[in-house]
Amino acid sequence: MKKISIILAALLCAGVSATAQNKEWGNEAEMDTLSYASGVNVAFGMNKQFEYIPFDYNVFDKAVSNAALGVATLEEDSLTITADELPKIINEYFGKTYVDRVKAGQADLDSLKVWSKTMYLQSRVFETEHERAYVTKAFAMNLGNNIAKSDLPVQMYWVLQGMRDYREGKAIMDNDKAQYYIRRYYEIDRPMAIKNKSAAWLNEMAQQKGVKVLPSGLVYKIEKKGDKKLMPVSDKDNVTVHYKGTKQSGETFDATRYAEMPEARKAQLKQFRPDSYDKDEPISFELNRVISGWTEGLKLIGKGGKITLWIPYNLAYGERGAGGVIAPYEALRFDIELVDVKPATE
Repeated sequence: MKKISIILAALLCAGVSATAQNKEWGNEAEMDTLSYASGVNVAFGMNKQFEYIPFDYNVFDKAVSNAALGVATLEEDSLTITADELPKIINEYFGKTYVDRVKAGQADLDSLKVWSKTMYLQSRVFETEHERAYVTKAFAMNLGNNIAKSDLPVQMYWVLQGMRDYREGKAIMDNDKAQYYIRRYYEIDRPMAIKNKSAAWLNEMAQQKGVKVLPSGLVYKIEKKGDKKLMPVSDKDNVTVHYKGTKQSGETFDATRYAEMPEARKAQLKQFRPDSYDKDEPISFELNRVISGWTEGLKLIGKGGKITLWIPYNLAYGERGAGGVIAPYEALRFDIELVDVKPATE
């Protein structure tokens, strides 16, 4: 990865759901290192990616903090921006207006004698102070919203302090050190916390009435046995299922029935299948082509049966997780209906 903001790149992209969980203002008397490092990292990335934008930081700091904490955003200079307006403002300014104005300014530099290229280009990217404040607030709200959506357990006082200190050239750590703390969180602290929390969750579920545990560690409850004469036996058997996958938090990350799907998935289907986006279609696959918790669990019921599986990480997506959706060491729950079974032909 190039030496650029590892936090900013992620936080400028919208997440799946906005919450302010694990976000707080913080204790001013005791520094939170991860939060401060995150602020330094974001400020470093902004400086690299938007070096010619003189943001209004009085507006910026208030807007990013309020959005991250999920409180009503204070209005500065009668600037009213709704969440629905943010994507258009961000895309139009940073995707076109800013680029066009910088290019035009750079072209003019060849015929002008200026003592500071940076200051000259900064003078060209906003036409009015109102526009400067307006774009600043939109950018800060977008960043704050995505901090709220992230899983970083940050304190906004120290995030802002890290940003300010970096901007003023007095940060107590450089970006390399900031990235060290952030990587340590994602590569060590967070995975271990998830691993421990998942183990406790599985143990709690195992104590519920009707729930059993296999030697592999798979936790399950048969909701409906189904046809005992038509049960998957071989790993090569083909099964057709409806299912819903959820995390310990209760968040649904995948499903076959439209009503149960995550909102992002619903939006995709509406875009690509406008005439049949809400059609509930089960999926089919061979048992050896899915996570081992499914391969083992689906052999416990027959056609028409239903089962709930609580799957430990080693029978799911392991120590690496999956695609940014499933975290490393994360245990998962699946509610599965076995619609059909086709025994292997071999």
